[in-house]
Formats: sequence, C-alpha cells, structure tokens
Amino acid sequence: MAHITINQYLQQVYDALDNHEGSFCAELLSFKHPHVANPRLQLTNPEDKCQQVLEPPYDEMVAAHLRSPERGQGSPERGQGSPEAGQGSPEAGQGSPEAGQGSPEVGQRSPERGQGSPERGQGSPEGHMPTLQLLRKYDLMQFADVTKAVREGNLLLLNEALVKHETFFIRCGIFLILEKLKIITYRNLFKTVYQLLGSHQLPLEAFLVCLRMMKVEDIDLDEVQCLLANLIYM
Repeated sequence: MAHITINQYLQQVYDALDNHEGSFCAELLSFKHPHVANPRLQLTNPEDKCQQVLEPPYDEMVAAHLRSPERGQGSPERGQGSPEAGQGSPEAGQGSPEAGQGSPEVGQRSPERGQGSPERGQGSPEGHMPTLQLLRKYDLMQFADVTKAVREGNLLLLNEALVKHETFFIRCGIFLILEKLKIITYRNLFKTVYQLLGSHQLPLEAFLVCLRMMKVEDIDLDEVQCLLANLIYM
C-alpha cells in the first residue's frame, strides 16, 4: 500500500464504494492507513485525478483527503523539552497565610449546579441536539434545519437541508455522516404516527401515507415493512 500509484488507490476507493464496503472505504480515507506515508499520493491538486475515477460527491471528498497538509506530519514541537522544566518556583513551599482557613462557601451548594447550560444540547431520545442559540453563536446555521428535522421527524425538511447545504457539508467531510441521520428521522416520524393513532397495532398503510406526505414517492408496503423491521432491530 505504501508504493501504490494514485490510480491504483482511487480504484480501490471506487471498488469499495461500488461494493458498499463501508468499513474498507473508511479505512482507505483514514490518516492511520499506511497509504498516508506514500509520497506518490501526496498531491497538491488531486482534483483532476479524482474526477476521472470517482463520481460526485466522492471525488471532492477524496481530493480533500489527499491534499490535506497534515497527512502524516508530526507536530514540530512534540518532544521538545521546555527550558524552564525542572526549575523550582521561588514561591514553592511557602505557606499561604490563608492556608487552612475554611471558606464560608465550602459545603454550600451552588444554585447553578446540575443545571444545564442554555447553550448545551437538549437531551432527547436522538442524543444531544445543539440549540439554535449555539449554532448562531458559532455561525453554524447550516445545521439549524438538520437538527430541527431530526428532532421533529421531518424527513422532507432533512432532505431539503442536505441538498441546500450539500457543498458545505462535503467540504467539512461530514455529508455521509449526516445521511445516517435519516434512520433516526424515520424513527421519530413513525413515533409521531403511533402517538396520533394511539394504538399498539398500527396498519402499514398509515406509515405509507406518512412517507408519501414527506415526498417519498418510490416506496411500497413491502419496503415500509422492511424499514420498520430495521427500526425495531435498532
């Protein structure tokens, strides 16, 4: 692997994607894989090569991986000792005049202890979802509709958000990860169907109608049944 050409490497990535070998594909795109030490794969502009072999959006993802300036490079500061290491502080060992005095606040429970920060994610069955204030603070509003869609089970909104901000998510290298949020969105959507019907015995047609409302047209009852089985297996 340390001596393969760029074409051989791209062909391996293509075969992994074509055969749906997710684990092997992730290994090929990992900085821990032996190919990062191959000088033949350290290209300044790998876009043309990637476009010849891979289809969008995978060509951009692999190109970004190959042109990363940090591939296999160690930190220049690692292992350097500090010139001040081992020097004792002139104040070390001096007793503080306040040492041993009990603080009047010791033992008092802080009124904020245990309370979640308003910027921390809201606890929910699908995990910790960032709040709108947090996304706005760090200029990550591209995720606003994504988090809202997953939380509400709005599959239509999730698909629209992924299409609208596709370029941004690809550049961040998380587009395929966000695609995995669909299964959680399906779960929350079907949970809403259960809550509306109020019964533990639900007809498959109810889920089919719900999916059609979310603009999922190419689906039938057999596929709905498979989808429900996968959700139960989760």
